Amino acid sequence: MLWLQGGLLVATLILGIKTGLILGTSWLNRWWLIMISGIFGISLYGLVLAFSAHQQVLVMFLDRYTFVGSLLMAVLLIYLGLQQGPEQGCSSFRQPVEKALKLGFSLGHWKFILGFLPCPLCLAALSFSIILISPMVGMSLSELGRVIALLFLALVLVTSVAIRKIVQLVKFNPATIFNTLLLFIGILTLTFALTVPNFVQSMAMPLAPLTISSPHLVALVLVVMAGLGLWGYILYQISYVKDCDNQ
Repeated sequence: MLWLQGGLLVATLILGIKTGLILGTSWLNRWWLIMISGIFGISLYGLVLAFSAHQQVLVMFLDRYTFVGSLLMAVLLIYLGLQQGPEQGCSSFRQPVEKALKLGFSLGHWKFILGFLPCPLCLAALSFSIILISPMVGMSLSELGRVIALLFLALVLVTSVAIRKIVQLVKFNPATIFNTLLLFIGILTLTFALTVPNFVQSMAMPLAPLTISSPHLVALVLVVMAGLGLWGYILYQISYVKDCDNQ
């Protein structure tokens, strides 16, 4: 049972920290960070209660739309990460954070709102995990859902406030960091969406143990690789000594 609890905690940590990182590098002030963190926690708890009576529907939904939804979310994050507002640019990377945080909500900013929302499929999957694990750990669904929701809320809030403090200390324009982080998470989401389903499917297949037909051949390959590495290191040292002598 410990690995189930650990898996749920790890999933909550990853989603909470990821959401907090994006929130902390957004243009929102501290009160908005607190309010949105609370909304995220309440939403997770609400999903747990709403889906508790419709587990089969949730399973079918996640099984059918997780891959497509992950691809769409990845494309959206990459698109938002590549956008550049009129207040941004190379010269604004160290723009004073006070000025950047006072830009407010312009029409161009509203397109970034989807960027710091956690993936709806991620929240649905996390709520489904809570529903499945609650009877295994001896806790009621309401109690476990409340604990995980509070943990998720705290992670989002603490991470976002900490990142905001760091941004203010280094005097970076949060919009620039926000876009870079969106691009990175978008690429990471796309990579996971393309590789994780294949990995899970391959793990479910019956696999025969690998047999080595010729251990001597494998040993020879390892010796040759080690020799090539040693040869490259010696050539590098010789070249380095010659350069030092020439200087």
